[in-house]
Amino acid sequence: MTVLPRGRSEDVAFRQRLRAAPAALKWTLLYALANDQGYIVDELFACGDDYVHSDGYRLLWYRSTRKAEQDKSRLPGRSRRRLKP
Repeated sequence: MTVLPRGRSEDVAFRQRLRAAPAALKWTLLYALANDQGYIVDELFACGDDYVHSDGYRLLWYRSTRKAEQDKSRLPGRSRRRLKP
């Protein structure tokens, strides 16, 4: 399993479908991870949308609440580093 680069045509097409009709894609909860206090710290979902690439391999779409939070918190740091000469 790997993260598909954001610029790939498959990723672009999937994100366009998400924006156009988010309710059309069904996400299934695979697991919820709780910390010692019982609070949910991560939920992993899989999309029921089955996609076969033209090269014959399957693309499976997953989303994680923890990964989304990590990506969101890292974004400002990336932007600052890029601006430095």
